[in-house]
Amino acid sequence: MSLRPETGPMRFGEDWTGVFLRGDHAGPMAMILTSLLDAVERGEKPGTFDVRCLRQLARSLNDSNERGSLEGLQLLRPFEECVLPRQTVLPTLGKGRE
Repeated sequence: MSLRPETGPMRFGEDWTGVFLRGDHAGPMAMILTSLLDAVERGEKPGTFDVRCLRQLARSLNDSNERGSLEGLQLLRPFEECVLPRQTVLPTLGKGRE
C-alpha cells in the first residue's frame, strides 16, 4: 500500500467514486490535451503519442465507473473527516513536496 494517493479511482466514505489525478499526471495530461486540441483546430491529425495519452486519461476516468471493476480503488474516510479547515490548509500549501 502506498502512503500517498495515486492517480486513479478514489472514494470518500460511501460517496460516489471519483478520479484523483496526481499533479505529476495532471500537468502533462493538460499539455497533451492542449496539443491535441490545437492540432484539431489547425485541421491536422493528432500525433500518435497524444492519442495514446488521451486514451490513458479516458481509461483513468472510466476506472471510476460505479458499474465497472473499480480496479485500484482507493477508499478514504468520509470527506468531512479528511479535510482540514481552509485557513489551516492555505498557509502550508505547496510546502514539503518532494
